[in-house]
Amino acid sequence: MSHKELQQKHIKDTFRAVQETANRFKSEKDKIESEWNKYFQEVVKHSDNFELIKTPRTQAYEVKPYVLDADGTYSYSSERVLLGTVDVNYNEFEIIYTGKLPEGENNRSIRVFIEEHTTTPRGSWRSTSHGYKLKVRLGYDDSKTYYKTGRPVVKMVEDYVKSKWDAHNAKIKARDLKTKAFGLAFSKYRNSIVDFGGNRVNNLVTNYNQIVVKNNNGSVVVLNYRDVNGEVEFTVAQVSYGSLSADSVIEALGSVK
Repeated sequence: MSHKELQQKHIKDTFRAVQETANRFKSEKDKIESEWNKYFQEVVKHSDNFELIKTPRTQAYEVKPYVLDADGTYSYSSERVLLGTVDVNYNEFEIIYTGKLPEGENNRSIRVFIEEHTTTPRGSWRSTSHGYKLKVRLGYDDSKTYYKTGRPVVKMVEDYVKSKWDAHNAKIKARDLKTKAFGLAFSKYRNSIVDFGGNRVNNLVTNYNQIVVKNNNGSVVVLNYRDVNGEVEFTVAQVSYGSLSADSVIEALGSVK
């Protein structure tokens, strides 16, 4: 064969090899797409709070044959020539949670996805594939478990979402109780200064979930509070008598009913 014929044959062989690589890639991506669709249908059998998102992608395989020397061998010292690309279109997928979460929580913290489950026997270097299966990542908790069905996956997500709502609702309830307790203390102890805790007062260490009542005589009473059947109940947590004399304190306490 002439040098020209050898070069043309090499170009055709390069195109063929690149096309075969692209075909293998496409075949694998089609297989993965089928798995995503299959497992998504498994998930939505148990909840409609999930959506399968497709993102189109393109993988380009360059066709870059060598320049051949006069004897038909590859000229490794010469720059390879880009004659074109073989483009493969495919989709990337993600299953997102579409249910409602508390303010400040991100649906992206819930990841349901598929992954090839492989194991490597101890003492061996060869991995065994068990096919694609479902996995879940909730927040920073990356579960190592693989699932074949959607039921346990949906339950894990629903439990996670419930825990977020429970924490959110508890925070709101605590905030509302704190506001209510402060308002009640302010109205009851009008002749004193009422403030939230969280600071050191008269050498007493207080926290943010306490009410501090400062009296004109320098004494301080730190109150705990709780909800009892919808009403605020105060209990005394700490007392500082300031510069009051022992006699005045004893006399005052003795008159308490």
